[in-house]
Amino acid sequence: MIFTQIDRELCIVYPPHFVGPERLAVLHRRKRSKGVKEVPNFFAAMQAVDQPLEPIFCGGNQRTVQEREQWASACNSFAVRPGVILSYDRNDATLGELSGAGFRVIEEVNLLTGDETLKDGERAVISIEGSELVRGGGGPRCMTLPLRRDDL
Repeated sequence: MIFTQIDRELCIVYPPHFVGPERLAVLHRRKRSKGVKEVPNFFAAMQAVDQPLEPIFCGGNQRTVQEREQWASACNSFAVRPGVILSYDRNDATLGELSGAGFRVIEEVNLLTGDETLKDGERAVISIEGSELVRGGGGPRCMTLPLRRDDL
């Protein structure tokens, strides 16, 4: 997992695949047109289709931390609603990046016991303990059953 949209205009990304020399190709196909074209920049492509996204880097700016936290499912967060996500507590650098982007980090136990609550419109990341779950090769997003949600 290298990408998760976490709010209307925010996403968590694994940076090497989105910026720099190892950036992956982005293919774009428009309805009612033939063929597919390669676009050099994912974020510019999203802006061009009126879906602007700003990245939050999994693992921060240090490559070794990015790799470790991507392997530990830092990009595999689950958006409960726009701006409220579940993420593993062990990905400290990514949680720091989220905090720096205005997300309040809440430990799941504090939310479950009522010691902390979510405020309307607040951006928050609910950090969950999941050291055994990652052994199965997934994160909160991959291991969540479909939910019925209101349209945005």
